[in-house]
Amino acid sequence: MGTGSRSVKRIPYFIDLCIWSIDFCEVKVSTKGPSYDFGRNGMFEEGLSLDFVEFFREHGVCDFCGTPIAEDFSRCGCGKPLGRGNHLVIKFPTSLFQSHFRMLYSRELGRAANARRSRMVRENGGKFNRKHIKGMHAAQRGLCYFCGVSIELGSKSLHVDHYEPIAEGGKNDLSNMVLTCARCNLLKNAMHGDRFDAKARKFRTAEFTTILRAMRRDLKAYKQAFTDGP
Repeated sequence: MGTGSRSVKRIPYFIDLCIWSIDFCEVKVSTKGPSYDFGRNGMFEEGLSLDFVEFFREHGVCDFCGTPIAEDFSRCGCGKPLGRGNHLVIKFPTSLFQSHFRMLYSRELGRAANARRSRMVRENGGKFNRKHIKGMHAAQRGLCYFCGVSIELGSKSLHVDHYEPIAEGGKNDLSNMVLTCARCNLLKNAMHGDRFDAKARKFRTAEFTTILRAMRRDLKAYKQAFTDGP
């Protein structure tokens, strides 16, 4: 997992609405929890990250009176916006939407995706430990499970892949793991291993095709021995 949402400092406020025009953008911040648009992606479900708060304090003003955002991110002294749960309506230059705000937004989407994946891994169960990688690497003869290209231990070329995707209920278990090259793992993405394996035949070398069955037999035996062992 990368930088999950739980590892990021947050405060209990949520972006409820974001609109923009030619000259400025408006962001409504509330205490009611994320709106449907943001909440459906897991965005801000645990609060507003401090990088957003710093952006608003540095570049934003109250949309009603033009006062800079308070250092402690408290409500504006003008008393607006009105209504229960409403906290601030912040205005900032539209020119900063692409150069600053969108970058923060994309980062938040990534955090939300990592957090969702982490939850699914925990919920799906399984017992995979990174100490298994060395044994899998030996069983696979140091080759990618799908295309046969060489993958070195400890290198960025080696990826650990869930054969049955986590999103489809696959477990984070040794029985569901294979070692792949970076290219195959990125191409496979969330595809089931059976489907990707059929596609991978197109770029396998003839040499790898001849040892494929033996390599996979050895990997299966390693996993079985580890499962049945003490």
